[in-house]
Amino acid sequence: MAQDEATTFLLGVMVTLVLLLWRWSTRRPSSLPPGSGTALPLIGHQHLLSRNPRVQFAAWRRQYGDVFSLYVGNRLIVVLSGYRVIKDALMTHGDVFSDRPHMFLTDVIAKNRGEDAVEYDTNPLHLRERK
Repeated sequence: MAQDEATTFLLGVMVTLVLLLWRWSTRRPSSLPPGSGTALPLIGHQHLLSRNPRVQFAAWRRQYGDVFSLYVGNRLIVVLSGYRVIKDALMTHGDVFSDRPHMFLTDVIAKNRGEDAVEYDTNPLHLRERK
């Protein structure tokens, strides 16, 4: 009987630690732009994205404005929408936006063409069209 209680206690401690770790890893710092609810472990907000993520991004833009944030997996992403916001970000803080890691979601949204994506300078199609 004591072994069952110890197992239950250890299981409870493990579940609590996993939940605390998840909450800590996905908490949204107050300095970040607003975003949609709580991210799920491992997938972030991907469960909220429909087959066409642009539709959900447009809805979040209407709800949160031209700058909002979301988690893709455990990575925090800040989304910029609208000409003025993007121009201001690139002109004022161009060095911050000069390089980004490759992300699968960018390929999904842009359908591997580079169109409608920010990473134009690294896309072979865009480089070919610029010549």
